[in-house]
Parts: sequence; structure tokens; C-alpha cells
Amino acid sequence: MKHILTLLALVMLYTTNSMAIANTTELGIKFHSLTWQQAQEKAQAENKSIFIDFYATWCGPCKYMEDDVFTNTEVGAYFNANFISLRIDAEKEELALVESINLEAYPTLVFFDAKGNQMVSQVGVLEPMELINFGKKAANYQKAFLAYKASPNDYYNIGNYLNYVSESQAQKANDIALGYLQKLDKPTLKTAESWQIIKYITDYNSDIITYVYNNPTYYSSLTGYDTLSYTLMNFMLKDAASQESLAILSQLKKFEITYLKAVDELERPAAFYNLVNDLLYYQHTEDIAKYAELLNTQCHTYYWDDEEELASNAMYFAEAYYEEDEAFGVKSKALDWVQRSRELNDTTWFTYFAEAMVYYHFSEYKKALPMARKALAQKDTSDPELQTSLSNFIEDLLELTDYEG
Repeated sequence: MKHILTLLALVMLYTTNSMAIANTTELGIKFHSLTWQQAQEKAQAENKSIFIDFYATWCGPCKYMEDDVFTNTEVGAYFNANFISLRIDAEKEELALVESINLEAYPTLVFFDAKGNQMVSQVGVLEPMELINFGKKAANYQKAFLAYKASPNDYYNIGNYLNYVSESQAQKANDIALGYLQKLDKPTLKTAESWQIIKYITDYNSDIITYVYNNPTYYSSLTGYDTLSYTLMNFMLKDAASQESLAILSQLKKFEITYLKAVDELERPAAFYNLVNDLLYYQHTEDIAKYAELLNTQCHTYYWDDEEELASNAMYFAEAYYEEDEAFGVKSKALDWVQRSRELNDTTWFTYFAEAMVYYHFSEYKKALPMARKALAQKDTSDPELQTSLSNFIEDLLELTDYEG
């Protein structure tokens, strides 16, 4: 009898341990060892979407997600019920898929529909409830897509679907919006319904956008006009720089002036805004000579009586281009601007601090030190955090110069 009881105890212990192991495997997300093709087949068979964690073995945040988020019980319950989940080492596995999602950082979390079409994506760490909400967002995306597919000419369904698509697939959203709007007569575009579609267009050369900016009286008062305008201008600048196209740059300048006039915000001469766009263009194309020339023009023409702009430009220019001093006279230009800013106002900490920073970037610590001390001595340094920061800066300079006293 004793042996039987012992045997029963061992059986119970084994059973308990087995159950514990089984329960452990049920906790968290169940990641499948499938190829991309197999995952799609399984998703279609089970009528589910696909979730993929694109990771790298050296990535700390990826490891945190693996150990502390994907193992969460609530996360597992939701994801296992709704998705086929995979983890892909993006540096070794499914490289064609990795390339298609334009991966830029780790971890990248992506949802696909059962046929492999990308839905929504997220870069970086998500905590358990954030990940669940992200999963729900993917589910809502799928619902919006199905509604759009069922009624592709219903503006509400289109707008709702575009709201999800545009977050990670701007080009796709643009194509869908244009495909719908180009079927309409131009007067029909002047409706609240059409505007809900127009605002997803990113093709600044499209006839729809041309129509919008030829009718500023109507469109400039609508919610989202500002956002659309700045989105389009950003696309123009990006294209102008990447293609080194002065033609697109010229188009951008005209577009911005039209926009500013429409919203009654043309507060400076048009030449000022054109100069700003030129600066951005040459900065992006890394033409430092032209950029330095134009920044000097901006400071002398438009900011010569604005101490804050002069000081800010001096600090930025010195920090960004100190290594190019010999070729482009970076230090002389920065000192010219910052010393003018002190002429305008020598009772504020910022102008002294800016000059100290210019010297600091050129490793002239003995010249930086008195300027930093004068910055701390100004009456507008009463904020304790500012005083602490300036004091720490002075201590650093003292160490760098081995200054005594």
C-alpha cells in the first residue's frame, strides 16, 4: 500500500508539473514556426489576420517585448484568438518581406491581412495594453477595408478606410483617394463629403490639388486645409532635394505663397519665405557653401534686429558645421551674428550663452568661459534649473581649461 501511495503521489506530481508546463505554454502569444507563405495559408484557412514581430537578436527593446510583453496572459488571449503570429529575425529571415515593409528600426510590429497585404505598423516598444489596443486597431482596419470593398463608392466607407491606410501607407491612400475623386465632376469636389477624401491626397501634381488651390475661398476655411498644405509642401521639399530639382523647388515656393495668401498669413515679403525654402533645399542637398551664403543673407536681411534669431542661428551653425570652418568661414559668420545679438541686448543670459557655445564648438574654452559667467550673472537667470545648467556648463569649461579661480 505504501508503494502504491508513493506511486500515486509521483503520478500526481508529474501530472501537476505537466499541467504547469502546459499552462506556461498557453501564456502569452503563440508564435508559429511558419514561412511567410504558410502563414498566409493558415490565416486564410482560419479566417484570421497575421501579426509579425520583426526583430534583431542584438536589439534590447526586442528582448524586452519577447520576455515581458508577448508573455502577458491578456495579450496572449487576444492575439491567439484573432491572429496568426510570427517572429521574424529581420536580418536573416524572409528578406524579401522585410524589404517590402521599408523597415527602419527594431522592433517593428506589423499586421497583415490573410492575403499578405500590409495593414498597420508600429516601431518601438509597446506595453501589454498598448499592444492589445494596437491589435484592435488592426481589427478595425480590417473591418474598414471590408466595408470599403463592399461599397467602394460610398464616401463614408472610403474616408473611414483611408483614415487607417494613411497612417502607414500614404501612397496607397493617395491612390485610392484619387481613384475615387477623379470620377467626379469638379463642382462636386466642393462638398464636405469630397473634402473628407481630398485631404488624403499627397500627389501635389494631381488635377484635384490644382483645383483645390485654385479655389482658396472655399477650401481655406475647412478643417484640415493647413494639415494638407504642410503635408504637400513636405512632399515637395523631399522630392526637390532627392531629385535635386530646382523646378520642384520653384513649384514649392509658388504653392506656399498661394497657401499663405489663402489663410491670410503672408506676414513677411514673399522673398523671405522663398529664402527659407532655399535654405531647406540646400541643407537637404548638403550644399554647405550655398547654405552658408543664404543663411548669412537671412541673418543680415531679415534678422539683423532680432537678437534671439541671430543667437539661435549662430549656435546651430557652429554646432552643425564647425568641421567645415576653413572652407566656409563658419566661425566668423557665427561670431558676426552672435555679437550683433549682444549689441541688440546685452542684459539677457541667452546672447552671452550663445557666444559661449560658439566658442565651445570651436574648442576655444578660455573665450567661452567669461561669456558663460556673464550669462549666469544676468538678471533673467532666476529660474533654478537654468542656474544649475549654466553653473554645470561653467564647471565643465573650468575642467577643460584647467582654469583656477
